[in-house]
Amino acid sequence: MIQFLENQQWVKFDNMEQVYSLFITQPNPPFDMLYSMHEPRVHDIILDDGTVITKEIAIVKYAEIQLQKFLDSKAKEKGYDSILSASSYASVDNPFKQEAIDFLNWRSACWTKAYEILNALEANNFVDIPTMENFLGQMPELIFT
Repeated sequence: MIQFLENQQWVKFDNMEQVYSLFITQPNPPFDMLYSMHEPRVHDIILDDGTVITKEIAIVKYAEIQLQKFLDSKAKEKGYDSILSASSYASVDNPFKQEAIDFLNWRSACWTKAYEILNALEANNFVDIPTMENFLGQMPELIFT
């Protein structure tokens, strides 16, 4: 469980994805800061273990989580548990080998594109942050050969 102060009350979260999403849903969340040895910026989150979550870190981590969910959802559409499961069939002879190779190539292309977008965003000081829909919409199309 993760908790921090917001408006003088402890807010509890089950996972880091929820913390990261705050920066997407509320670009300037109204947090009262937990104090540590750091001098955080106004809207940084400091977890009770001292970890500082900046807006930039949160945006990148949230994008990574959403991309992973997107990849997994496409694999699930074909009956696999996840993109990892789908890709695992690429290394041995089986009826799913070509489909697995296609998933593996697509996964690599998506991560390459995602980091291209995130690196450009970082170079631009995280100005003009795309929506998740826009971010995921820029991923390459999954094509089965």
